[in-house]
Amino acid sequence: MLDARSIILFAAVFLSFTQARGEDGYDAWLRYRKVEDRMYLRQCRDVCGKIAMEADTPMLKSAKNELIRGLTALLGQAPAEGKGSLIAAVASQWVDPEEIANLKDGGYMIRSVEMDGETGTIITARTDRGILYGVFCFLRLIQTGESLNGLDITGNPTHGLRMYNHWDNPCGTVERGYAGQSIFKWGELPRLNQRYTDYARLLASTGINGMVINNVNTSKPGMIGWKIISPEYIEKLAPLAELLRSYGIKTYISVSFAAPMRVGGLETADPLDAGVASWWADTADRIYSRIPGFG
Repeated sequence: MLDARSIILFAAVFLSFTQARGEDGYDAWLRYRKVEDRMYLRQCRDVCGKIAMEADTPMLKSAKNELIRGLTALLGQAPAEGKGSLIAAVASQWVDPEEIANLKDGGYMIRSVEMDGETGTIITARTDRGILYGVFCFLRLIQTGESLNGLDITGNPTHGLRMYNHWDNPCGTVERGYAGQSIFKWGELPRLNQRYTDYARLLASTGINGMVINNVNTSKPGMIGWKIISPEYIEKLAPLAELLRSYGIKTYISVSFAAPMRVGGLETADPLDAGVASWWADTADRIYSRIPGFG
């Protein structure tokens, strides 16, 4: 027969198990859950219960969507919009322009400042990418229970290129991959799905600003990565690249030096050949015209 202590222990283990089963890990570190500490929740609502942020570019729209999404979940209520106590803007009037000018692309500042006689918080940067990264940093402060009073944070990237390299094949397999199939569904593209957006969010939250989309080192049927440079696959890739670009991520393609022969139908891939040089130039122009900001 179980005593009271055993029953309580069993209940605790059972509840923790059922709660764990409810967590599938999909959100990863962007797991926004309501703040439990009442005093801290009150502070957070005071600081960021009202926000002001324009979103006139795709990247700023992504930043604003993330800010509202995160605050709504963390505070248990959607922030009001308008004249806000939390302001996110490029080149804020409350920060010395020289300080902002010294920020790199992706750099940001988060500061507590005086606004019309009251204390407010600003997220500012020199570029849209900096605002996006600043938003992720601000939400991370709340996730980790940091005080939102007296903020004076500057983030500046050390390296200009922070790239993620996929070894994914068009058929969905991943060369030397040990965590399942590729998330890129070339049979469905150019139709997008929510996983692409969530993946872009995860990458942007860690400062990734470039991604190679494919593996090129195989010519096996169904795994032919070099064909992604072809017009057919560029059309499939364009909407995905646009989505990634809205999160500050440039798209790159791993190309085969034999592409002039394999894709272009030329008799040689000799880079010193005038026809080959012309083919590469035309191909690059075609890709850049279809995918603005291509890597």
